[in-house]
Amino acid sequence: MSLDTLIEEKNVNIISLSLELEKATIAYEMTDEKTIYVREIGMFPFWIYLRENTRFITLSTYLEWAPDVPEMERLAFCNRVNEQLILPSVYMRTVDDEGVTVTRFTAAYPIYYRDGLLVSQFIRLCRRFADAIREIQAEFDPAHEVLQAL
Repeated sequence: MSLDTLIEEKNVNIISLSLELEKATIAYEMTDEKTIYVREIGMFPFWIYLRENTRFITLSTYLEWAPDVPEMERLAFCNRVNEQLILPSVYMRTVDDEGVTVTRFTAAYPIYYRDGLLVSQFIRLCRRFADAIREIQAEFDPAHEVLQAL
């Protein structure tokens, strides 16, 4: 398939998405039957989740907050990023990480694929998503006062 090919809705699955990443020479690994972890050198790492029941593909990743940043400052940071960037949306998410509760700066972008998915759109959005996370680090927090450096 070329990049301008349409993957029909019934053929959008984790295998077809992974094959398109491979054709675009984007390194990845399938973590389960509904998730791909993109780990291409030079791209910010992220997950691709397939949500067949709602016909959404979600691109998602996170960064850790700097340890001493108060919650209101974290919220203000998320709001500022959401006001100035179209892609992705960001929010705070509390998770249990190996028995420790942590709040992460989480970024997500949904891709709706009802009636199919253009391969070129999927690949461009994957690249743009990874670039947007790097942009957040470089432009919104260059001194790593809010988010931890990688």
